[in-house]
Amino acid sequence: MSTRTLTGPMATEVAKASVTLLLFIELDFSSGFLRVTTAGYDVAWNGFNWTGVGMLGTVEAIAEDTSLQANGIKLGLSGVDAAIIAIALQEDYQGRAAKIWCGAVGTNGAIVADPILIFVGRMDNMSLTDGQQAAVMLQLENELASWDRPRIRRFTDADQKSEYPTDRGFEFITESATRTISWGKG
Repeated sequence: MSTRTLTGPMATEVAKASVTLLLFIELDFSSGFLRVTTAGYDVAWNGFNWTGVGMLGTVEAIAEDTSLQANGIKLGLSGVDAAIIAIALQEDYQGRAAKIWCGAVGTNGAIVADPILIFVGRMDNMSLTDGQQAAVMLQLENELASWDRPRIRRFTDADQKSEYPTDRGFEFITESATRTISWGKG
């Protein structure tokens, strides 16, 4: 389990008897980043405007333990308009980056420096329900989940060029495997 260091102002704020916390969620869709916050209003933080979803959004508890385990989480958004449903149906999202920060709101209403990064992972599956109120549920997987996936690479020119198009390192690999080389004959 990694340790997280809180800045002085953040440590002071969370030590209070009453503290207002909110989450900042950044999702990297193919058309651009979607940045939302659990606040009921829009928030400017970290150079971006974060759209407040308030009670429309849900975030499943983020589990952490001392074992090396890939814990995923679910994000939900209900009462969604048709434009967001269309994005959810048409966007390329699977395997793209997702980050979540936890921040505190000071008594003056400003974000306390600095929200802490609590989740880094990838978008996995999205499910939609359409009834009286449309809802979107997005499953995020932890970065550790990719450790279980096989990395299949070949020592061929085609495989090398798929990753590095101008590399010629494997161009003659097939020829060198079949060539007879005589050592020590003069």
